Amino acid sequence: MYQHKKWLAELIDIPTKKIMRKSPADDLQEQWYQKHKADMTQMSMIDISSQFNISPYLAKKTYNRIQEELGDLIFSEKFQQSKKDYLQWLTENQAVLLDKGKSIAELAVQFKKTEGQIRRARAKLREILQIPKVKDQNQTWLLANQEILLNPKLSKEEAAIRLAIESSQVYKKRGELKKLLKIPHHNDLVQAWRLDNQEILLSLHLTIPEIAKRLDRSEKYIVKNRMILRRFLGMTKQDQVRSWLVEHQAELETLSTEKIQEKYNIGQHMIQRYRNLLIQLKQNENE
Repeated sequence: MYQHKKWLAELIDIPTKKIMRKSPADDLQEQWYQKHKADMTQMSMIDISSQFNISPYLAKKTYNRIQEELGDLIFSEKFQQSKKDYLQWLTENQAVLLDKGKSIAELAVQFKKTEGQIRRARAKLREILQIPKVKDQNQTWLLANQEILLNPKLSKEEAAIRLAIESSQVYKKRGELKKLLKIPHHNDLVQAWRLDNQEILLSLHLTIPEIAKRLDRSEKYIVKNRMILRRFLGMTKQDQVRSWLVEHQAELETLSTEKIQEKYNIGQHMIQRYRNLLIQLKQNENE
């Protein structure tokens, strides 16, 4: 190729590039190389750059020259070889690395590597073998088994048997599936029910049995959810009563007991109690 280029240049009268003489700087560089060559033989490119305070470019050039003189691979060739060796190691150990029965920590000890290196090795293997990520595998499993997980007629134990998992995992898997399908959590549904029915649930003038009947729930359930709702709203029953008194003060002071009974369906004794509490509230404000 070079001879052809030289012949073509002479044919069309283009002067060929002259070989430049070595500069003093080149001589100094060569002297430096020969002086430190023995020390650099066992060094890496990074070590050469750090030890002699030279640029990565010069360190790489020096490293490659040493390797060529030793009949060894230059930096880029070693890099490619290390990649091949790594891929071969992954292939030879893929069964162990992808064994779900072994933890990251156990594999790190077995292969004398860090846990981070093991994680990266597993990820690389999945990429090479086109194995879905653990998260994707879990989502696929959840969707494939959603009929069992969301079946309200199956007990936790029955669902576990059908899914071939521990019964303690059923609730967790069910929660993950609902999150994936964006199905509201049971607690969120109950809270929405409380807020939708708070007027009846927190009624001051309905008895617990009356509230339970209207909302089609047990009395025990009503008592429990009343307490939870009041806590959520940051109020007590006394706060409710005080608020009602202030709101209906004019009616309590001007309307007859019969009129209030008819309007709010409140018993006579409760009306009298409210009037007494209103008097106490006004006295406290005046003190």
